[in-house]
Amino acid sequence: MCKERIDVLEFWILDAAVIHVMNVADAIYPRYACPEIRLNHASPPDRVLAAIRRLHERGLIYVEKVLHGLDEGLPTESIPDLGNISRHESAEGAGYYYGLTEIGGGAWENLARPQWCLFFEDTYLRLDEKEYLELSSLTVERIGRVFELLERCHLMQLSPRTEENAELVSPWSATYWKAFSQGAKQRVQLLRRDRHERYFTDKECWSLRVWRRYGFSLNTCEELVQ
Repeated sequence: MCKERIDVLEFWILDAAVIHVMNVADAIYPRYACPEIRLNHASPPDRVLAAIRRLHERGLIYVEKVLHGLDEGLPTESIPDLGNISRHESAEGAGYYYGLTEIGGGAWENLARPQWCLFFEDTYLRLDEKEYLELSSLTVERIGRVFELLERCHLMQLSPRTEENAELVSPWSATYWKAFSQGAKQRVQLLRRDRHERYFTDKECWSLRVWRRYGFSLNTCEELVQ
């Protein structure tokens, strides 16, 4: 178990980069509301940057510089020292991104208490003029449960499927920093998709995404960290 202690703001900074690496500029000046970004918008920018520097110095995050956007295949430059990065430089889109290290992931897990058996990743694909939904998760059973709920909530209509069509993946990467010895994935043709935002408003639909403890407000985040 990771014994690194972090404060509320540091937890928020780690939480923002749990699924994908995070733009340092977006962490300092959040530009839009996003479920993955739970930073306190009232935090002074200098305070946020100082917290990012602390996490970097302690080895909980790594920082890379990408010159032309975070596209796969572009070269990145590891940043050993954040001391020379100013708030202005970060906010102007200089291309700094941070991600969780193994230590940082452990510190986040101590507070968020994720149930990785409930986590899943969904990807929409278009092949030969047909649309598909691909799910990956820790078990075939979880994938089947997610497909079932998506249809029961009338979010979409899928082609018939069986567990035998699922593919085992070894190893399986839940996120860029968290991997398991084995997982599973399954691709199903999408016959119809509901364009409404019931995914985030319907209680049963939202339950699909509940796989860890969330800290949406200052008070609840403080409760996690205490």
